[in-house]
Amino acid sequence: MIDSMKPSITSVIFALLFIISSSVHAQFPGYKPTPGDTLQSIRFLDDNKVALSIYAPDAENVIATGEFGLAELLQDDLGIWTVNLGPLEDELYTYDFIVDGLKVLDPKNTTIKEGAGGYSNLLEMPGADYLAIKNVPHGKLEKVWFYSESLQKTVRMHVYTPPGYEDLKELPVLYLQ
Repeated sequence: MIDSMKPSITSVIFALLFIISSSVHAQFPGYKPTPGDTLQSIRFLDDNKVALSIYAPDAENVIATGEFGLAELLQDDLGIWTVNLGPLEDELYTYDFIVDGLKVLDPKNTTIKEGAGGYSNLLEMPGADYLAIKNVPHGKLEKVWFYSESLQKTVRMHVYTPPGYEDLKELPVLYLQ
């Protein structure tokens, strides 16, 4: 009888989630929604144009920089800075915001790339055919670990073989020195 009265794990989890979700506003009594909460930082416009926006109500100056060049953003009365770019080619672009002289990643865009200058956001203009995922044969990429006599340690290399390579009777060889 007592065993049948024990709560299930599922009911305990749901109860905890309810308590946590209902107390979120109690933990942040002064929280007020901002325009940045629902901001779309990238908006695609007609004629291959794009609008970039960032919420920075206390900023004095905001610039967008990327493979499209430099562009100064204008602030509205809500603290949202925006610039319209383009027309841009169907391409993959990197960009950053510079807020009062400080490089800032777009907080609303989680698509990033690491480069020589650190991290940058990525912007993919629709229609870039070479970026499209297509149903084509794929090769194989393998990590191969081996002991290097010259370095006196175990190291890793990446080896790509094109589709069908393992079925070839005579294998071409590429030597990298």
